[in-house]
Amino acid sequence: MQAIVEMSPMMSGVMESDHAWLLDRELRRLHGAAVDETRDAELALQTAENVVDLTRKEICKDLGVLPGSPPKTGAANMPKPRDINRPFDPTPGTALFQSQFDELAEIYEIPHDAPYLKRSNEGMAEVVRVLKHAPGGSSWAAATEDDLERGIFYPTLEAYQDRRAA
Repeated sequence: MQAIVEMSPMMSGVMESDHAWLLDRELRRLHGAAVDETRDAELALQTAENVVDLTRKEICKDLGVLPGSPPKTGAANMPKPRDINRPFDPTPGTALFQSQFDELAEIYEIPHDAPYLKRSNEGMAEVVRVLKHAPGGSSWAAATEDDLERGIFYPTLEAYQDRRAA
């Protein structure tokens, strides 16, 4: 059994569906309840993602969001991206396109534990710092690529703390 499940279906000579069944059976034998807990968590995550996607589609439908991006000529009259401190206030009668909706919704879809980023001038260069928490307190460190990808430039520490509390 071990030789079959440790190899790919092609290498073991077993059909893919049989290989998946044997692998599932072996994992359950070795890890029992942990496999069930993991699968339950995966199912809950997938369900939550589906609900978010369906809700997003319903909101777009209710708002009359148009597919695609706004035409270049009227871009000056289009809604601007949302700032974390400023609510979106579209001009009445202005069309909202999918690309704009995605930009506006992005701030709400960022995880509540997104890192707090800030720009600082050090010497002649602008540096991005991230707030790092440690048992002895917090400090600012150079932001990594992951921090930059996941983080938010909050206007204040209070805004960051409010977001984490949500």
